[in-house]
Amino acid sequence: MKLNPIEDHLRSNPGTLEDVLRVLGQLAESIKREPEAWENGTLERYLAAMTRRLDDMKDRVGEKPTWEVFVLMLEAAKVYE
Repeated sequence: MKLNPIEDHLRSNPGTLEDVLRVLGQLAESIKREPEAWENGTLERYLAAMTRRLDDMKDRVGEKPTWEVFVLMLEAAKVYE
């Protein structure tokens, strides 16, 4: 069975807790340094965007998302509409 590119990536790069911690730190610094780069600069908008993005991807990430999926959601919610 042929996987789509995101499935290929997630299967080969499940991510780690350290990856999540690193990305969280980078996002915290990013919103302080360059808030204008954030489409979703409030917690309410950020969480809503994360929810929409994950819902849009649910058929591609499976029932047991990995740390890598969580990292992708954290990063995407910054600008996802």
